[in-house]
Parts: sequence; C-alpha cells; structure tokens
Amino acid sequence: MGLNLFISNSNIIMLKFFKKIMFITLISLVTTLVGVKVFGDFNQYLKTSFLKYPLGGGGHTYSRLSEVENIENIDILFLGSSHSYRGFDTRIFSNYGYSTFNLGTSSQTPIQSKFLLKKYIKQLNPKIIVFDLYHKTSSIKGVESAIDIISNSKNLSCFELKMFLEIGDVEVIKTFIYSFINKSLLKEKFQEETLKKYDKYVKGGFVEKSSVYSKYESGFPKIFENKLSKKQLSAIDDIINICKSNNVKIILVNTPLKKQYNLSYDHNIYFDSLMNSKAEYINFNTLNLSLNDTIHFYDKDHLSQKGVELFNKYFIEKVLGSIKP
Repeated sequence: MGLNLFISNSNIIMLKFFKKIMFITLISLVTTLVGVKVFGDFNQYLKTSFLKYPLGGGGHTYSRLSEVENIENIDILFLGSSHSYRGFDTRIFSNYGYSTFNLGTSSQTPIQSKFLLKKYIKQLNPKIIVFDLYHKTSSIKGVESAIDIISNSKNLSCFELKMFLEIGDVEVIKTFIYSFINKSLLKEKFQEETLKKYDKYVKGGFVEKSSVYSKYESGFPKIFENKLSKKQLSAIDDIINICKSNNVKIILVNTPLKKQYNLSYDHNIYFDSLMNSKAEYINFNTLNLSLNDTIHFYDKDHLSQKGVELFNKYFIEKVLGSIKP
C-alpha cells in the first residue's frame, strides 16, 4: 500500500514537472517569435544590421520562386548564381524550340542549388540540367544566398528548413524565423515589380540588364582561392547523383568572364580538372567565343545582353547540338 502511494505521488510530481517544462518551453518559443518579429520589423524600418530580410531584393528572386511554382515538364533547367540567371536567356532558347526555366539566384552556392533541385526536380521534370559553377560560390559558406532564398520563398518548406540547418549560421536562423512568421503565420502580401532600375525580369527566370548600364573595371589583382569548401564540393556530388537517380543529363559550366578577371584566378587549371573528373564540364573561358570585354560585358563577370545573345547562340548550336527539344 505504501509503495503504491509512493509511486502515485512520484507520478504526480513528474507530471507537474513535465507540465512546467512544457509551459516554460512554450513561453520561450512565443517570446522568441514575438521578439524576432518586433526587432525584425524595427530593423526593416530603421535599416539596422540586426536581421537581414531582402524581400524583393536584387535579382528578382521573389518573382522567380513564385513563377516556378506553376512550371512543369521542361527541357532544360538552369542552376547557379547570377551568372546563370543573367547569362541564359529563356527567350533565346524558346526561339530554338527548348522549354526552359532559370532557377539561378544571387550568389547561389551548390548547397542552395542542391536544395532547390530536390524541391523542384519532380515537378519540373527536366531532360537536361545546366549547372553554373563559379569559383567563388564553391569557396564560400552560402549565407547570402540562403538568406535571399528564404526571404523570397512564398511558402517555406522542409527544404528551406534543412538548408538553414545545414549552413547553421545565426543570421540565416534569424531570417528563417522572421520569414516563417511573415509568410506562414501572417500570410504576408507582396508584389515585385518587373522593372527595377536597370534590371528587367523576363518570364522563365532570366534577368535582362539594360544596355545603358556599364561598370568599368580593370587592374584585377591575383586571386588565391585554392581552399574550396568541402561542403560545397560535397553538394556538387549530391547534385550529380540526384541527376543520375532521376535519369537527367547534367552539364557543368563555367560561364564567360572578362579575360583579365578570369586570368586573375590562380587555380583555374586545378578547378577545371576537378570538375572534369565529376561530370561533363565546359569552361567557356577557354573557348574562342569572340567576346569583347567592352561590348559583351557590363561588369567583370556578367555578360551584357549582346554578350548573352552571342553566348547562348554558341551554347545551343555547339553544346546542345544534336540534343533535340
């Protein structure tokens, strides 16, 4: 009898303790959510550095991630940084009979490419994936790109959650919480303009730069970036394996840069060799595309519209070649 009473009292004490823990946890969660929301709104108003939330920022990521929700069964999917969404014009490919979508985003690293691919590969069902690999994006952590995608995704999912967990940066965590509150709890309303200063969003994910814009750059110092990120290299391997398991052809590319800027990288040969060992890879900086640094680029690493047209025509005719749309 005494033992049963002791067990019963112990169970009551444990239950009370568990309830207190749950209550404290709930209060802490609510306090965190409210705190991030309040300080986040305060940050957006005063433009402080507490939290980054580039909703509708550069690159039209919001428009691209909104449009992709309604796209299915395409021929070619483009992935990568701004070199991708500013380098592959979906209109030009359409003129040649290819249905495409450009899922590039600003400073997109292979980690972000991997999660975007996982999220949309079944829906888009591409025959070919063109994956832009820029030296810098394989050497950085991917914080800027993760914040951009999380801020501009209309509906956050487990893929964005896994992405921020993999990066594990406090800035990304704050942005995720703030974005989750705005989008999932408060049903945030936002409409992005098609035209922004010198940029025009084109259906299919491409961003056209106005011919008026030109940024003169010269005298590039030698860049020593041999320390490629192990996480980013692993993500590249994951992307290749995802393509194989879905029977999708993948082409790794290094899009054109200004000649002197490209030569400033000291590890081009090593990088090319490494990428060649992984899958079909083309560094267009090693080919004669007749690109003029003054006419065909608007800055050191982005093609002007004239450059895009020349590059895309070459890519379609020489690379895609016998691959029929």
